[in-house]
Amino acid sequence: MPPSPPTDADLTNVSTFRAWRTRSQGAEVPEAELWQTLETAPDGHITHPHARPAISQAIRAGEKKFTDIQVPILAIYAIPHSFGAAFGKLTEAQRSQIEADETATLGAIANAFQSGHPSAHVVRLHANHFLFLSNEDDVLREINSFTDTLPK
Repeated sequence: MPPSPPTDADLTNVSTFRAWRTRSQGAEVPEAELWQTLETAPDGHITHPHARPAISQAIRAGEKKFTDIQVPILAIYAIPHSFGAAFGKLTEAQRSQIEADETATLGAIANAFQSGHPSAHVVRLHANHFLFLSNEDDVLREINSFTDTLPK
């Protein structure tokens, strides 16, 4: 279940929108991310609170590149995602079903990556999309552990 949409007050400026995203998703979004993905009016009011199609298209196009990786790989996935306050509106059965669906769907993606790159170290964390913020200690632990295995 997605969070309630932002109110007009939430769209007053990037700061108020960022606060709404933090409340609704359970982790802060980097402010620079918002500046790159939002359209604002001259007074700062947010006019389009969703990513511009060109950004999404560029991300999708980039997914097709870099398939023959010849260096050690650490891949960290948010599986399942943490949905912050949006989960508070769900029953335990609904929450469990969403987590099971995400674990199956995203788990298949992580498994396919692992299969395509057998030497990769693949980590799955129950985390927010911005897992380097929501699960900073876990991410740092995994990075440090991974870099400790690299040749000096």
